[in-house]
Amino acid sequence: MPRIARIAPGGYVYHALNRGVARLALFENDGDFEAFERVLDLAVERVPLRILGYCLMPNHRTVGSGHLYQGRFKAFPIEDDAHYLTVLRYVERNALRAGLCASAERWRWGSLAHRLAPLLPGRKELLAEGPLPLPLPRDWVARVNRPQSAKELEALRQSVNRGQPFGSPAWREKTSTRLGLQSTFRHRGRPKKEPAADETKL
Repeated sequence: MPRIARIAPGGYVYHALNRGVARLALFENDGDFEAFERVLDLAVERVPLRILGYCLMPNHRTVGSGHLYQGRFKAFPIEDDAHYLTVLRYVERNALRAGLCASAERWRWGSLAHRLAPLLPGRKELLAEGPLPLPLPRDWVARVNRPQSAKELEALRQSVNRGQPFGSPAWREKTSTRLGLQSTFRHRGRPKKEPAADETKL
């Protein structure tokens, strides 16, 4: 059965992710991380996209199967208001949450370190400005290092797992209709069987 083509029109902020299969490490040394960042540089040169934040991880979860990745990448649109900042904070504290660093800005392979450090020789500016008018707060590093609430994480992980738009209820409804994502809000599994109208109840 053919796969449905991904629909990702411009004008939206998206959170995209993928994971290695069966907990296999995607990046085993600094050279692997550096090579992937060079690929990001090339992607920005060749494709009309803007990278607002990222975090490269060795691998820390296992779901699904595939040759290298667990499957096709996942992505969901984000409302370009405080919801965008919530997702960016989630992304930039990923390594800290996984116990890979003492503070988020010390993880070399993420956009938070990239924001704070001067460019390395031969590297181009990878990060673009976020949605306007929505600059990062002045205490952004401190915010990223603070744990997110259980409610925030639950909502985010639901969007990750289901591909649901992440935003206010009205925006989610409008966006899911426009992008044909209404199915991401339906309950999974077969619907419960309704008894026949003439069925005798005991």
